[in-house]
Amino acid sequence: LGTIRVTESFDPPNLAQTPTLAVNDSNGDNDGYIEPGEDVTLTIPLTNSSGAVATGVSVQVVGGSSANYGTMSGLSTATQSVTYRIPVGTTCGSPVNVTLNVNSSIGPITYVRSIFVGKPSGVTPSENFDGVTAPALPTGWEAVAVSGGPNFVSSTTNPDSAPNAMFALNPTSVGGGTDLTSPYVSVTSPTATLTFRHTYDTEEDWDGGVLEINVGSGGFKDILMAGGTFVQNGYNGALGGGRNNPVASRAAWTGNSAGYLTTIVQLPASASGKIVQLRWRFGSDDNTDGTGLDPGWRIDGIALSGAGFVSGFTCSVDAGPVTVSGRVLTSSGFAMRNASVTLIDGDGVTRKVTTGTFGTFQFDNVVTPRTYTLNVSSKRYRFATQTLDLTGVLSNIEFIGLE
Repeated sequence: LGTIRVTESFDPPNLAQTPTLAVNDSNGDNDGYIEPGEDVTLTIPLTNSSGAVATGVSVQVVGGSSANYGTMSGLSTATQSVTYRIPVGTTCGSPVNVTLNVNSSIGPITYVRSIFVGKPSGVTPSENFDGVTAPALPTGWEAVAVSGGPNFVSSTTNPDSAPNAMFALNPTSVGGGTDLTSPYVSVTSPTATLTFRHTYDTEEDWDGGVLEINVGSGGFKDILMAGGTFVQNGYNGALGGGRNNPVASRAAWTGNSAGYLTTIVQLPASASGKIVQLRWRFGSDDNTDGTGLDPGWRIDGIALSGAGFVSGFTCSVDAGPVTVSGRVLTSSGFAMRNASVTLIDGDGVTRKVTTGTFGTFQFDNVVTPRTYTLNVSSKRYRFATQTLDLTGVLSNIEFIGLE
């Protein structure tokens, strides 16, 4: 018989990019929302739980700057900040992926994090699913089947408010599950709450539903794990480890609610000032269902306080600092030296330069897109003021003196 050799590799754990990184636009327009072309600061924590000392720790952000963390002990967390410019072509109202290359004596590792780009242009505080024809979903809502389970649909059977409620069937075979994901939610208060009506009839302690939230780049997590709190009618049980159940072994709503209940959740304080998403996830194993005639989970009458479902996004596309240049000429077309050129933005901020030997002038690091006023003064000539709607580099501006 031949010899079988088994080789196992025991690589030590690497540095982890935890907790979640923070993003702010204080270097940009400082309105609290991240927009295309904007300069932002990423505050990036790294955690070393390997037990080994890591030396030469650094992070390089692809397309941005880098930071040195020095030496990190075997059980420690360190934080540094780097700058990054959001790509100008980023779609407004969508996430942009940022790549972080981490290096240390433990070895290199790469993380990809998402930053949401866009400023809400309108929000709605509630959704009752009654504005569509069953089995369709309202705009911005998404239902996805998981592990072969029946999908969430809008249904006219037993709604809390007619004509529709969202419904996930509790199957007796196959198992699997389904996700109902909300549109983006703008959270404006650290005490924001979510209220919804729901009724469930499932195989008790084996099939049920959970609520999840995605805050920033953290990915979807159970609402409690993310820092949320049930104020009323939270989970009433825990599911067993049933086969093909995507929410097996989790706290959940399970069994028979005996009609519609009102659940109130305080959203995580960490969600305040951020764009988040909510997800209702149903899961079942591959056998028994609920006890009623139409078993499953129905969701209706969703309302937000201190937050709202985003109906649209707006972005002030910042092309970044540019150069404005040109020359000043006499009425006869000769270069004018030592003329004073003034650039004034919409807030009245003024910059001045003096023309050189060949009558040329140049302003660097001019912020766009903005409207500017440009004028020239000299002892001998008058010059017409020019208004610039600036979106990019502008050169070859000419001022010709008037007698």
